[in-house]
Parts: sequence; C-alpha cells; structure tokens
Amino acid sequence: MAEASHEAAGPRHDDEPILVRILQRERDPLRFRGQIDTVEHETNRPLVPIEFERELRLPTRDAIESLEEVMRVRHGQPKDTRKALSNGSRTRTYTHATCIPFTKEHVMKAVVLTAYGDVDKLELREVPDPHAATGALVVRMAGASINPIDWKMRSGEARGRFPVEFPGILGRDASGVVVETGKGVTSFAAGDRVMGLVKGAYAELVAAPADVWAKIPAGLDVVDAGALPLVLLTGAQLIEDAVNPSEGDVVLVTGAAGSVGRVAVFAAKKRGAKVWAGVRTSRLAEAAKLGADGVVALDDAAAVAKLPLLDSIADTVGGETIQSLYDRLKPRGVIGSVLGEPEGAKDRGIVVHSFMAQPDSAMLAKYAAAVAERMLVVPIAQKMPLAAAREAQTIAEKHPGGKVLLLG
Repeated sequence: MAEASHEAAGPRHDDEPILVRILQRERDPLRFRGQIDTVEHETNRPLVPIEFERELRLPTRDAIESLEEVMRVRHGQPKDTRKALSNGSRTRTYTHATCIPFTKEHVMKAVVLTAYGDVDKLELREVPDPHAATGALVVRMAGASINPIDWKMRSGEARGRFPVEFPGILGRDASGVVVETGKGVTSFAAGDRVMGLVKGAYAELVAAPADVWAKIPAGLDVVDAGALPLVLLTGAQLIEDAVNPSEGDVVLVTGAAGSVGRVAVFAAKKRGAKVWAGVRTSRLAEAAKLGADGVVALDDAAAVAKLPLLDSIADTVGGETIQSLYDRLKPRGVIGSVLGEPEGAKDRGIVVHSFMAQPDSAMLAKYAAAVAERMLVVPIAQKMPLAAAREAQTIAEKHPGGKVLLLG
C-alpha cells in the first residue's frame, strides 16, 4: 500500500472543508470527497467531523484505505511521512474516513495558464469543481470579460504585483447565477443573478467571498454584466477616492472613450465637477457623446494648450500623454492614476494618488444600476465561447472599441 503524505493545511475551523485530490501514477487525476471523524487527543471528546476535498498526492487508489487508517499526529509535525490535516494547534486523533470517488459530474472546464508567455500558454482543461467555503459563493459563470491585467499576467509583465502560481486560472470579472452558498452567507441564495470582482473567472464555476459579489439589477443581461465589475469599480474609485473632486472642480479624464474612462466621466459628472473628456483626435466624435462639458484631443498640442487650468486629472493613459499635461494643472493639483505614479509629477508639486481597484459590492451595485438604466454605457465588442480564450485575448489586446466577453 502506498503511504499517505498529508500536507499541513494551516489553522482552520472544525467545520471548514479540506481539499483532497488523489493522483494516480501516469493516469488522470482522481478526486475523492468524504468525511473524517475526529476526537480531541487528550480528552477523547468527539469533534465536528471534517468534510473534505483535499489534495493528497498518492500514486494509486490505495488512498482510500490509507485515509481509513487511524492517524494520531500533532499539528504541523510530520510522523511516518504524514502531516496533520490541522485545526489550529489542537491535537487530533483521526478515527475514521469514508471516501467517495468523484465522477465527471464533479469537474468543470476552465482556461488554465500553464506558464508565462503568449496566448498558446492558455489551455482549456477539466479541473475539480470549486466548493463554497464559509462566507463564499459558487457561481455558474455566464460572462467573464477580458481586461488588460489578464494579458499582462499571462505574459509575465505583471508578475511583480500579480505573480501566477501555475497552472493558474485568470480573469477578474464574472457574472452568473449562484449555485452554492457557504456557511454564514445570508445575503445571497441559489438562483440569484450576481456579478463580482473575483479571481479565476475563466471557468464554468467561480468561487469567491460573498462580499465581492453584487446582485445584477433588473434590466441588465446576466451575460453583459460580466463586462462590468473591474471597469465600474476602477472608474468609480478613480474619481470618488483618488481624485475626489468637489462640486465645480475642473477635471480632465484621459482615455475618456475607453471603458474605465467612460465610467470616470460619469462618476465625475455625478460629483458636480466640470469634466473634460480627453481622447485621441480619431475619437473626438465618440467622446462628444459621453456627456462631458468639453472634449479635447490629447494628441493635439494646440488643443491641449487651450484647456482651462485643471484642478485634477483622472488618468487612464499614462506615459508621455500625462506628462504633457502637467502644465495645465493648478498649483497643488491632483492626479489620480490607475497606472502607478507618473514620472516627475511629485517633483513638480503635484499631488498623486495611484491605486488598484478593490472589491466594493455596494459601489458595484450602484454603478451597475446606472448601466441598467442606460445612464452609463460600457460597449461590448465581441462575445466568444470559453474555449476560444486564446483568440479572445488576442482580439482584446488590439483594443477593438469595447469589451471582449467569454461565455460560460
């Protein structure tokens, strides 16, 4: 019989699931679920049984028999090549385990990134279904949009901030229908239509904490909602948190015709600011439809020179474009940036607030309602099946004039 090798799971609660996968030598992974009955070692007092779906690397099906052995181990201390499936520092005796092999019903399809590189490093695979942990939801994905951070993570450009553990599942935006709720979740139920800023959205099922999800408002298509979480939260937080304009302030939004820029223009107008939409000359007509107080071609130096002095800039472009605008800011003017601190800005006395978008279910719900009411438009350029993720990322990188969505 092959000997079990248990990986320490870290401090946990008695009733929290443990994840176990059983691997066969030179064969496809097998997955088992079951229950481990336990007692406290010192007192022999029964503890809450542990339902598990935990990783356990073994070469054969003998894992079933191995799990049924009595294992007396102390947290974090190996014994006979084993480590405890731990519960804090409590010493446990594992008295019995029952296992049921998973079937095809317990796997889903997901797009997996196998290494840093081009789109050929994305592969459609079968992977284990996620489980709803305490305080979390599992959602059947209807729409998952592709964002610049996705291809930056894929290529390795963003590895300093967002390293990928391979094989990994990309994707920050997801929408769909709740299929499972974890313990303690009271604000959502199975069947609810939701959207959220998550991790691992390129998959048929997405698990994430309940507090990152928001219900999709009536009138908003469940698939189209998948285009929204990251751009809504980034654009809204760029204005409400990073720039934070007062009523009457003059605010320039760079890249205003992009998805994040559109949201920023809308959010700044809601704040009562006087908003200029900055775009390339080729997109002036498009920008004129955004409801801004003025439109300017940022690639036209003469037009930029005619801008009024600005209280702040909400920057979604960066580079030479933002540097060319420093002279248009009032003393102690503010730059809010989604791309990091612009070079030389602080040296000129400019106040800089750079940030990364954070989940905020209330804010997400508020701006999603504006989309549902057609007050705010986030264009969708193309919808493609999950299996076409390689092609979808290639298209999205060329900036097709709207979001590219993967369909569940």
